[in-house]
Amino acid sequence: MSLSDPIFNMMCRREPFYIVSHERSGTHLVLNLCYRNLYIKQQFVDLPEWRAETAAGQSQEHYWSRFDGKNGVSAWKGGLIKSHCSAEIWQRFLPGFPAVYVLRDPRDTLVSFFHYLNREEFHTNNPGLEELRCASFSEFLRRPLHPFLVNGFSLNENSTNVVMRWARHARGWLDAPGVLVIHYEEILRSFRWPLIRVARHVKALPKLGMRPYRLGEGGAILPRKGIAGDWVNHFTPDDMAFVSEELGKCHLNLSEWD
Repeated sequence: MSLSDPIFNMMCRREPFYIVSHERSGTHLVLNLCYRNLYIKQQFVDLPEWRAETAAGQSQEHYWSRFDGKNGVSAWKGGLIKSHCSAEIWQRFLPGFPAVYVLRDPRDTLVSFFHYLNREEFHTNNPGLEELRCASFSEFLRRPLHPFLVNGFSLNENSTNVVMRWARHARGWLDAPGVLVIHYEEILRSFRWPLIRVARHVKALPKLGMRPYRLGEGGAILPRKGIAGDWVNHFTPDDMAFVSEELGKCHLNLSEWD
C-alpha cells in the first residue's frame, strides 16, 4: 500500500507523537520500527540540542519555546518528533502530544556514548570539541561534565558527570505522567509486543504484516551495532561500584537490567 493510497491516508494517525531517549539508547531504531509497522505519516522532525555558541544569542527558554507542541515545528499533521530532551522540557515547552521513552541499560548506553564521542565522524561534524575525547572509559565516567553536555537537552543541568546526567534524564521521564516507557533490550528480543504497546499508547493502527527493522539499515551512527551486554568488556569492578552509587542518588538500581 503506497503513501498516496487513499486507504493508507484514511488509516493514518493524524497527529504526531514523540520518540525520546537519552543519546545512544535506540531512538532511531524505534522511530524506524514505527515507520515500517504503524499507519503514520512518513514525516520526521528532529529537535536538536541547544548550544550557546550557535544559538545566536537565544536563551534556552526562547530556543525551546520555538518548538511549542501546538504552534511550532510539530503543528503539521502526522509523523514523528524525535528528541533527547529532558522530561522537564517536554512538559514545559512541548505538551500536546504523547511521548514514548526508550530506556536502555545505562551501562551499554554509557559505553556507546563513550565510543560515539570519540569517533572521527562526531568531531568532523562538531569541530572544536576535542576535549570530549577520553583516553579511557573509566575516566569518561568520572570526569566533570563537559559544557557541551550540560544544557543541550535540559534546563538547569547540575549533574557532575555523565552517569548522573543519564540518571537524571531517565528519572525525569520515568516520573513523568502519561509517558510510555519501552526497553531497548526488549525490542531487540522481540519487537512486536513493544510496538503494539506503542500503537495503543499513541492510538495508531499497527499493520498486519509487521516486519523488524535491522540495526544498521538507516543512516544513523551506530558504532556499537546495538550489542546488548557489551558493557562487560569495558567495566571494571570499581566502575560498577561508581555507577551503582551514582544511580542510587536518583533511586535507580542496576538490578533492573541484570
